[in-house]
Amino acid sequence: MNCTNPSFLLWIVFANITLMVVVASGLSHQWIYISLNNEFAEMQGLYFRCTPDHECFDIQPISDWRFVALILNSSIQAILASLALIQILSLCYEEFQLPRVCAFFYAIAAILAIGIIIIFPWKVVKLGLEMNGHKFTWLSWSFYIFIIGAFLLVAMTIECFLIDPNKYPEL
Repeated sequence: MNCTNPSFLLWIVFANITLMVVVASGLSHQWIYISLNNEFAEMQGLYFRCTPDHECFDIQPISDWRFVALILNSSIQAILASLALIQILSLCYEEFQLPRVCAFFYAIAAILAIGIIIIFPWKVVKLGLEMNGHKFTWLSWSFYIFIIGAFLLVAMTIECFLIDPNKYPEL
């Protein structure tokens, strides 16, 4: 494949951005909760209650819903990383070329990602939830990065269907 082909370059850009999204999201699994008096505590999957002098107490483990969502989030990130690597190989080397069915894998990952985007805040976080006198809200970098990754996957799916069928034949 000609490495100066615009389609090739576009795929490389998409694959690399996706990979960066996965890495960045994996490094930022943190939640920030804002209390009713505008204090905040940053944590790794735990609920905190903090006093004005920043003494934290009443630490509770993450809920079952949140744990399931974390597993799904990590799974999607692994799918994104794998697909990005496979796509780079398939574009760089003729022997690694894949059939257009790769788009279905992208589509499945995108659907799962968008599902998490819709379900996660609605079922797990519930903006404005009050707990132990504190108001919790979702302000995680990981969540917003994950949204970007999901829509990048949608774009990659569309692009995959537009690739020359002679290069990526049907099954």
